[in-house]
Amino acid sequence: MKSKITIVLTIVTLGLVFLCASSTLMKDRQAPEILVPEVMITYMEGSDESVLLEGVTAKDDKDGDISSNVRIYDIAVLEDGTRAQVTYAVYDSSYNLGKGSRVVLYQEAPDEEPEIKEEPETTEEPEPQPETTEAPVETTEEIPAGYEDLPLESDGSPVIRLTTHDVRIDVGGEFYSMDYVEDAVDLEDSREELYRNMYLEGEYHTDTAGEYELTYYCVDSDGHVSNYAKLKLIVGGDNDTETEDNSDSETEDGSDSETEEE
Repeated sequence: MKSKITIVLTIVTLGLVFLCASSTLMKDRQAPEILVPEVMITYMEGSDESVLLEGVTAKDDKDGDISSNVRIYDIAVLEDGTRAQVTYAVYDSSYNLGKGSRVVLYQEAPDEEPEIKEEPETTEEPEPQPETTEAPVETTEEIPAGYEDLPLESDGSPVIRLTTHDVRIDVGGEFYSMDYVEDAVDLEDSREELYRNMYLEGEYHTDTAGEYELTYYCVDSDGHVSNYAKLKLIVGGDNDTETEDNSDSETEDGSDSETEEE
């Protein structure tokens, strides 16, 4: 009887080991690949960066063509001052980070001399201004938890910070969640590792007008959870509301006119 129980436990244990190994092997860990065209272009400091994205594509073994997700990660001017290294970054649906780079010609922005306006001479003495004794108004409004910008300093747990806490898009527009992560730091894990373990909680619909509260956080390799950063996503706006009101009023006017004709 004991031998049968031992055999059953052994089979169950082997099955669990097999399932764990299968789930680990099936997890997408392959970073996407960025393809940069071999075309020399010139970039002027402060100009539109979209010229640097022309012809740049990205492919992922699971997501396929994700060229629309490619972003400029960094523009570093080289020592000669006439060239710059452009680094591109792209994430797949599993938050695997892919990078690519190329060297382009670089020009500094021209110096703009401020215009000096000559003031007309006047002999009139300025009128004395009354002295004010009003004290400055102090605001005591508190920032809700999750909407504050914490210093990027880790005390053992990772820390993340967003570029903004309010985003507005049109109904049917695009929303890339990682575009609004400014940075993430940890005592041990790199930013790339933290980005791979970045999570977004909250439900939103880009094709339905409304306000959605989303929560960002990440987990480092030791299991420490970062702060929770909040983002308010506003889909649509006043224009959408006015359009709906106008359509309702037109319907009402149409129904009234039909009644009068009858």
